[in-house]
Amino acid sequence: MTQSKIAKVLIACGGTGGHVFPGISIAEEFVGRDSATQIVFVGTKRGIEKDIIANTSWRLIKVYAPSIKDKKLFLKLFTFMTLPVSIYESYRVIKKEAPDMVIGVGGYASGSIIFVASLMRRITAIVEPNAIAGFTNRILGRFVAKVYTGFSEAGELFPKNKVLMTGNPVRKEILSVRNKKQINRNETTIFCLGGSQGAVAVNRLIVEALPFLADNKRKFKFIHQAGKKDDLEKIRASYKKYNFEAEVYDFVDRIWEIYEKADLVVGRSGATTIGELLAVGLPAIFIPYPSAADDHQWINAQGLSRCGGAVVLRQDCLN
Repeated sequence: MTQSKIAKVLIACGGTGGHVFPGISIAEEFVGRDSATQIVFVGTKRGIEKDIIANTSWRLIKVYAPSIKDKKLFLKLFTFMTLPVSIYESYRVIKKEAPDMVIGVGGYASGSIIFVASLMRRITAIVEPNAIAGFTNRILGRFVAKVYTGFSEAGELFPKNKVLMTGNPVRKEILSVRNKKQINRNETTIFCLGGSQGAVAVNRLIVEALPFLADNKRKFKFIHQAGKKDDLEKIRASYKKYNFEAEVYDFVDRIWEIYEKADLVVGRSGATTIGELLAVGLPAIFIPYPSAADDHQWINAQGLSRCGGAVVLRQDCLN
């Protein structure tokens, strides 16, 4: 099937921005190549996708998609018992929408949708953004036609004839950033970024570092995406206490505008963040999420570290 015959694409993604934003990037590319292409997203009611996709022109279909992450044994067994519900809902979506292609970008909804679409003989593909493939994608790799990876290491866990290393999709607005301001050697703007959901531990480390920076001859400005799980007013008060100019948000919608202002990024090393920083040419101090599956955030960050684009620090070694 050629590109001109791809009339409708179903993109399954959700949970965090690390899954949703690459899905949007893929949708933008399809529509950019053929404006007649129909894009439909599939996600869940509880993920960040319900807010992000609502701000686009595309539809979001919400399905039941259980998670077994961080659950006790009894709850995991109960969750497995409800999988038929997820599979049945996925079947209904595929049958009703009749897509020409179904792409999974990770998240709760991706597993059942891609599995069912493969059984229904749709063209299927998955995107594996991390250096170490997730458990669900490792299984789906046996069923799909193509596996697109963000890191070469991830391809080792899939059939070689299916793998294409493409790098991670990045939104068009970010690709247009050229971080082009003249660097002011007496002033540094630091973007503190804990991912789309924020990172309480990173917030704490940043706040605890402020008194050590207060007497530095260089002037620092801060832009801080703290997430919705932390006390924004308390963080703002900490910056004010040490006389730092700071903008503190729970979530930044137009992150490319912040990248244009920033000189340095401090935060987690999710695959989407790394792809965006590579695109805009910003250096980083990464504090990988220590509980990430297979320690994939630590491994994600190593490539950028080796080429001199980042410093990588273990969270449990910091104070």
